[in-house]
Amino acid sequence: MTAISVGLPVYNGQDLIRHAIDSILDQTFSNFELIISDNASTDDTESICRQYAEQDGRVKYFRNKTNIGAAANFRQVLHFSSSNYFKWIGVDDHFAPTYLEETKEILDKHNDVILCCSKVNIIDADGEILRKYEDRQQLPQDSPSERFIQFLGQDSWVNSVYGLMHADTLKKTSIMGTFTGSDVVVMAEMSLYGKFFELPDRLFFRRIHPGAYSYDCSSAKQQEFYSPGKMQRSLLFYRWRHLLEHYRSIRRAPIESAEKRSLLRFLLKTARWQRRELIEELWLFISRRN
Repeated sequence: MTAISVGLPVYNGQDLIRHAIDSILDQTFSNFELIISDNASTDDTESICRQYAEQDGRVKYFRNKTNIGAAANFRQVLHFSSSNYFKWIGVDDHFAPTYLEETKEILDKHNDVILCCSKVNIIDADGEILRKYEDRQQLPQDSPSERFIQFLGQDSWVNSVYGLMHADTLKKTSIMGTFTGSDVVVMAEMSLYGKFFELPDRLFFRRIHPGAYSYDCSSAKQQEFYSPGKMQRSLLFYRWRHLLEHYRSIRRAPIESAEKRSLLRFLLKTARWQRRELIEELWLFISRRN
């Protein structure tokens, strides 16, 4: 059995997918499987991936008949995985050769840590470093409510979603919902199950370029990303949906009742702080229906 499953969901990634795949195949820790789920790409992604799969038995390539949306594709690579540890990789990004080795070492040593990530370098289309990003994804608190509140309290690109995680724990969560900002929701839920450890070295290189989803998060682009060809109500009800999903996460988490009550009070306070935006979302929805 492989120790780590790496999931690579992709759609039309011919320009950069080789960099992503090579950064995994070049890892110093070699007992892994790389699961690629191709979302019915129309470029040369398929031929590139099949070539890698033929050359290296650790690469497993799957192709969807139709584009099922990015969130569903993220869930699918996890479904296909078979290891105790799991991580996602984006087609635009790559990792330093020691990433799997160093993050696995932390998870092996600390039973209360369920996710290990590293600090991040933001790079451009050519791989040049634009800036050193300070994510502050370390969540060392013993209290689940304290971890949850700290995670939601930071302005972050949620780079921890690309960290190495306990697969069984991730499968207990919402994983990756078909709504805007679902990575925030699933990582907040993960914080209820255990601690996050952030390595001080910058082993993750996140690429920002015009073709990346995070480069221009317009409503149309978000809809195509999450639910191709379908109307996406969560684009209108962003805050409402997040409050609802956080509530569901808290209800199903295996934590003490006192912790749950503390977190539910936090959600009520959040709703009060955001009441103007919540009302605006309702009015926007009503106006579009009329």
